[in-house]
Formats: sequence, structure tokens, C-alpha cells
Amino acid sequence: MSSPPPVTTPVRITIGVAVPLSGPDQAAGESLVRGVRLAAGEAFAVTVADDSKPGAAESLAQAAEVMGVVAHVGRAAAAHQAGDWVRLQVPTVIAAPGAPGALPRVIPAAGALASCAARLLGDGPYVLRTDGSADAVEAAAVLTEALGGRSKGQSVVAAADAANEAAKLQRGTEEVIFLGDPRLGGNLLRALRAFSTVPFRALSAEDPAFLAAAGSAAEGARVTGVTRPARSDAFRAAFHQKYGADPDGQATDGYDAARILIAAWGAANARDPNVTRSAVGAALPGVETTGSAGPMHLDATGLLQPVVCEQYVVQGGVFVPDVSGSLGDEVVLDAAGASLPAVVRKKRRPEGEWLGLPRGDAASDPAPAPGSNEAVRTPGLRRP
Repeated sequence: MSSPPPVTTPVRITIGVAVPLSGPDQAAGESLVRGVRLAAGEAFAVTVADDSKPGAAESLAQAAEVMGVVAHVGRAAAAHQAGDWVRLQVPTVIAAPGAPGALPRVIPAAGALASCAARLLGDGPYVLRTDGSADAVEAAAVLTEALGGRSKGQSVVAAADAANEAAKLQRGTEEVIFLGDPRLGGNLLRALRAFSTVPFRALSAEDPAFLAAAGSAAEGARVTGVTRPARSDAFRAAFHQKYGADPDGQATDGYDAARILIAAWGAANARDPNVTRSAVGAALPGVETTGSAGPMHLDATGLLQPVVCEQYVVQGGVFVPDVSGSLGDEVVLDAAGASLPAVVRKKRRPEGEWLGLPRGDAASDPAPAPGSNEAVRTPGLRRP
């Protein structure tokens, strides 16, 4: 009597995630994984490797079921390991700021964020201070050009010189705009408040490190974010239902990066059901889908468009969307740097419930089911 043929279980198409699972960035890594899992739904599996330890890229690359990777929350990991993903030929979307330009990424370049934030500024005048990093210098150059005569100069603040710089700034009347490390921005603000109540704003500083460094001096300060704000009511509701909490920046980045990968997989699957990693990688440039901030696409350089920036004010030790300006708290820019009409004004009720104006909010489509053309709900179409 012959034995029955062995039963084989189909391998689920998998999204790999490379984030820190230990150390100071563990919480950020775990938050990003939650965003990826929400995007994956029931259709895709998720496997995670600890990028704070050697061999993370290799372990994900060796797993044949991994069709692509969402990688990194920290600048250092992205800078050190970006070459590994290229060498291993794994389709990868970077979720960390300051990533090298060879790979798709969901966080805009520093200059793009500065250009977006400039729309949220008033008549000034302003003085700019940076930490001297390449990103901050790039952002300051873009901001200076955008401000024109409203900018009254810029200089670099050394980490050990925040108190001396604050003593100089308190003699002026211009609003101070800081660009760079949120910790240094918080230290500068804390030192400045010992002398003066001159207005202070920090770009790309929606970061707990800014609040920790500034302490009580942070109250009333305005900052802009680095990550795309969660403008989609459907995304926020789905995240809260799954995890019992609101999504933070890392969760939205993970969600958007996974949605981009899934859309690329859907585009490749529509052409040939035998999807390969190379086919997914080829589908990434120009891919379109919906994410935490609504419709989005990768441009030809791998940057996520449109750029969405949000402004916050510190109230009671937390970041609250700032709707005090004429533009509200958000600006949306297209790839050419022009403002789109979807400027959003939002307020929060005391209990934290979001009140959103109608803005064509797109619900999150279910992830496409591998092997089912009918279930490929995310379009994944390339721009012409």
C-alpha cells in the first residue's frame, strides 16, 4: 500500500522588517513593526530581524519567502546598512531619516521638509541656528531662500555652547528657528528661557528627545514633524482598534513603507503571478497607493510624494497640532514644491478625539492576497 503524497503548506509571502529589538531604540523599532503588521493584514506574513546586531540583512535575504524589507528607524543604521540591501538585491524601503538616496524612503529629504515648513511661517523676522550637520545646513539653505528678507542670518551652535549662544540670542527680537539634533534644540531653548521669552521654533523636532532636553522650557514652543502625519481617519481608527492606542511617527512610517512594498508586489503580480524580488524592485519607482496621510507615490528618485509637514505646539508637555496660523497645522506639497489644495486644519477634543475636516480621506485598502488577482485591491500602478 503506497503512502499518500505529503501535504505541503503554501508559503506565505512575507514582508521583512529590520529594526532594533534591543537598546535605546527598541520602542521605536517595535512601533514601526506594529505599523507594518497593520498594513500586512491577513494576506502577508511579517518577519523581523534585529538591525542592532550583525547579520540582520543577510538573515532576511536568505529567507526565500521575503519579497521585500522595511528597514531602520535610526540614521546610523540606515547609513551603515543601506549598502547591504543593494548588495543583496532585496527590495527595500527605508523608514529612517537621513537615508542615502539609492533606496526608496518614506521620510522626505531635509530640504523638502524645510520648504514645506516655510509655508507655516509668518512675517518674521527670523534668525536661524543649526547644529552644523549636513541635513541641517541643507535645510537652512532652503529655508533662507524661502524666507527672503524675513531671514536675518544664520549660524552654527556647538553642542557645548548652547548657553553662550542663548545669551547672544536674548538680546535680539527675532524669532529663533533651530534646525538639527532635537536634543541640542531642546538644550538651546532651555538655556534661552533663562534669559528671555523670545519666540522659538524647531524644525523636524517632534521628538521626545526635544521635550526631555528642554524640560519645562518647552511649553509653548512650536516644532514641525519629520514623519508624515496620520491624516487618514481610517488608518487611525484601524490602528486604534488593533492596538488600543494612537499611532506614533514610527508606526505611520512602517505602515506607509509596507503599503509601498505591497503595492509594488501587486503591480508585479498583475504582470506575472510568479513574482520575483527583482520584479518587486522594478515596480517600486512610481508606484502608487494610499497610506497614513492619504494617496501617495514614489517619485523617480525614490522619495515619497507628496511631502506632508505638520506643525505642533507644546502644551502640558506634549505635542499638540497647532492651528493658530492662517494655514492651519499642515501643508501638503507636490513633487515640484507647489502647495496642494489639501491643506488641513485640525483640532483635538480634550479626550484626544480627532476632528477632521472633509478632505477626501481614503480608507486603507485591504492588502492584496498573494496568488489572487481578484484580491489585488491596491492598484500598484506606475506613473507614466
